[in-house]
Amino acid sequence: MDDSKTPRENPINNEGIFKAFFDSSAVGMAIFGMDKGLIDCNLRFEEMAGYSKEELKGMNIADISYSENGEQSPDIFAMALENCPDVSVFEKRYVRRDGKVVCVRMTLSFIFDSAKNPVYLINVAEDITEKQETQNAFEKERRLLANIIENNPYAIGILDKEGYFIRWNRVFNDLFGAPPSRDFSAVKDESFIMQGISDALKDVLEGKMGKIPEHWFNIRDYGEEYPDKPLCLKTTVFPIFEGGGRVESICLMHEDVTARKIAEMSSQESENRFRETVELMPNVISELDRDMKINYVNKTGLAFFGFTQEDFEKGVYVTELFQEEDRAAAIGTIKRIMKGEIIGPQEYRMKRRNGEMLHVLVNSSPLVKEEKILGLRTSITDITMLRRAEEVLHDYSAYQSVIADVRAVKHSENETEVMKTFLTSLIENYGLTMAWYGVYKDGEVRPSVHAGKADKYLQGLSLDIKQPDSPDAKCAMSIAIIGQRPFGYADLANDEGFTRWRDYALELGYASNLAIPLAVGGAIEGGVMIYSNGKGAFPTDRAERFSLLTRELGAIIGERRAYLKAEEEKDFLRAQLLQSQKMEAIGTLAGGIAHDFNNILAVIMGTAGTALNRLPGEDPNFVKFSRILRSSERAKDLIMKLLTFARKEKVDVKPVPVNNIVSDLIDMISRAIPKNISLNARLSEAGGNVMVDVNQVHQALLNICINAADAMPAGGSLMIDVSEEYVHRSKARRYQFVVPGRFFKISISDTGSGIPEDITNNIFDPFFTTKEKGKGTGLGLSVTLGIVRNHGGFITVSNSDRGGAVIDVFLPAAVEEPQPEQVALPDAGMRGNETILIVDDEEPFLEMLAEELASEGYKPICSDSGVKAVEIYSANHPKIAVVILDMGMPGMDGLETFRALKQIDPNVKVVVSSGYQMPEKAVKIMDEGATAFMRKPFMVPELFAKIREILD
Repeated sequence: MDDSKTPRENPINNEGIFKAFFDSSAVGMAIFGMDKGLIDCNLRFEEMAGYSKEELKGMNIADISYSENGEQSPDIFAMALENCPDVSVFEKRYVRRDGKVVCVRMTLSFIFDSAKNPVYLINVAEDITEKQETQNAFEKERRLLANIIENNPYAIGILDKEGYFIRWNRVFNDLFGAPPSRDFSAVKDESFIMQGISDALKDVLEGKMGKIPEHWFNIRDYGEEYPDKPLCLKTTVFPIFEGGGRVESICLMHEDVTARKIAEMSSQESENRFRETVELMPNVISELDRDMKINYVNKTGLAFFGFTQEDFEKGVYVTELFQEEDRAAAIGTIKRIMKGEIIGPQEYRMKRRNGEMLHVLVNSSPLVKEEKILGLRTSITDITMLRRAEEVLHDYSAYQSVIADVRAVKHSENETEVMKTFLTSLIENYGLTMAWYGVYKDGEVRPSVHAGKADKYLQGLSLDIKQPDSPDAKCAMSIAIIGQRPFGYADLANDEGFTRWRDYALELGYASNLAIPLAVGGAIEGGVMIYSNGKGAFPTDRAERFSLLTRELGAIIGERRAYLKAEEEKDFLRAQLLQSQKMEAIGTLAGGIAHDFNNILAVIMGTAGTALNRLPGEDPNFVKFSRILRSSERAKDLIMKLLTFARKEKVDVKPVPVNNIVSDLIDMISRAIPKNISLNARLSEAGGNVMVDVNQVHQALLNICINAADAMPAGGSLMIDVSEEYVHRSKARRYQFVVPGRFFKISISDTGSGIPEDITNNIFDPFFTTKEKGKGTGLGLSVTLGIVRNHGGFITVSNSDRGGAVIDVFLPAAVEEPQPEQVALPDAGMRGNETILIVDDEEPFLEMLAEELASEGYKPICSDSGVKAVEIYSANHPKIAVVILDMGMPGMDGLETFRALKQIDPNVKVVVSSGYQMPEKAVKIMDEGATAFMRKPFMVPELFAKIREILD
């Protein structure tokens, strides 16, 4: 191995970054061990392989690499290992589990350990099936065009606008006697080839068709390279257009008319030689009388039209050989020539005996005897291949124009605009009469958008294709959608399947049609119907090209929807982030207010509680202090709501059966809601546990139920439904901090008026309420959201089909089983004589607590800062039994003070107190060895009980 190629560092150590990239990647990614077994893969890899991750983990890389013929593909793992440490790229086709053949580009690279040994194989797989199919289709069209040009019986040369040859066929070299190796692109001025056509080129550059009379070429004047032979040609020059309608290049088509010209120049004495020459000519030579009956046709003509000599002897009229659409024009031209008018070559569509259509150039001259016109002599040149080549070129240019037009609007807000652009571009680029798109839904097809001449043709149109024998099911659109293939009628005037719409279609000029099903993401969503004013305008090869174009439209619509979905997802996540930041800011503010207010309440409640303990019940002040204490308790509850909203509440979680939670909730709300509201519940059949603080979850669910009851003042039904649901990554990432996995969903639905869509995103905002003044604070649902999020869950809101609101609360399922309740020990008394150090920056709290401790026999020492407390404890720690330490002090806070006290005495007993509901630093103190935690505001007897619990 080359030492200059340093193996890459193992990126799996950067676990967060790698995992986010791995899961959200738009391409398939998988990690394999050196035993070829799958370690992990993302969702896209599962979709491409056709197996779930669990199934893939039981397989190795060879098990999912079978080719179309069922044989196992070469060992790409070994091939990548031979190329190690370089990245290996393979393209291969294989059959998925569902039988679909896919083409994948795989990029394989290894991850190495510190000893530079490969330990993992990373497979990045990109599905290129659609791209490969599109490229194959275009390559097929290109080969078809090349075959048409190369195998055309006429000499074809294509020049650019500057006069340089860019393509010519084999017949071109043969015609001019040039060697097969002759490269005409090297010389611009091949004058002998340009003889007699330079003037016509000017018309062609302006987009006109060039008609060039028969002319002789003097080849002998151009050197020994060319043979000495006479050559007379009839040349057609026509432009080839770009997609924008500008002339891109010029096509020359030379017909060798030397034999006919020589025959015409021969004398009547050489009639036999003339006839022989005519028989050998590649053109169809015929003679007809004044009744247009064919009296003579050469051997080429017999083969060309598929008739026998006996057929012509019985009587074949030339009018029978023209396509119906061109017959009247051809008859008119014949009559004019028979009157002596000189008319040059004319292009018509004729047909063989088997009905195959041919494009031909017909050049006619009168048969004159004794100054009387007895009939016509005609020369027919087959230009079918040329016209097919032109059609392919035109269709290719039109194809590109339509796709470009649709891609230009694929990100528009309205998908109808995309379809309208597609139909309009079809009409303009393909010369169609009308096109419409129908939506297929519930067995019916209804037109949604159209372009072109329709008038009232589509008014009220609806195709019911559920019944296969109905007239609707026989139309082209129905057959195309049911059969999932293009289908059309070549002659709307006579095709039986089109009888229902025939009269008005013919009135509008429709002659043929074609329906193509439109699939988006593999599902048929409707169909495109196109009409032409020409019969047989959509032969099989052209129908395939329109089908390919419609598949491209389906792919573009799929891209558009994926793009809009991604944009919608980004907008949703952005809104979630803004909401989270807003809630975090409000929560921080609420937490700060709650901390200060709790310190104040601690003094009020402590003082009032002490007073009540010392006053007899008949004392007039007993009622007043009781009122103060009750109001303080209400204020304490309000602060708890603020702290829960701020997500600073200590959650005492434990595994609890989810059915028990809902059963207890029903007992609570059955007494709290009006009697005119029926209460129903459906518990989980399988049951299961959730990790929750029961009191908080009851509060959260009760808030929702009360709101639901308020929405049904005239009565109704309240339903609580418990079910289990697996939340996948795609859903979990829409909610902040939600981990995919098993959840229990508690659905609370009512039959009220529902939630207006314009306020759905605001109902969980703090202080937002739709109730009249004095009926609610607007904290209920914001507290509910804080509780649920604090438990790792999330909430969704919707309106039900029966008219009310549905609020779904998702709580993570728990693996642990509930533990038996612990029996509380009896109270051991509260008095004592120990020395207590009180550390708090709130002077009223210090004074109140010191007074209360002293009243119970304790010896309190007060400190209003951490620094001072450390000094006091350093001097007196042998006699200090307990330290009551506040967390939120300026300067040296509670955590720093605790650590300093621990350095003095590792066995120090510390009761931590805080106005927050167990903030992070308090949690850290408890982890580092603090004895107990008291949440402000607390009643003084609670503190005394905690002190005795610690000391006794």
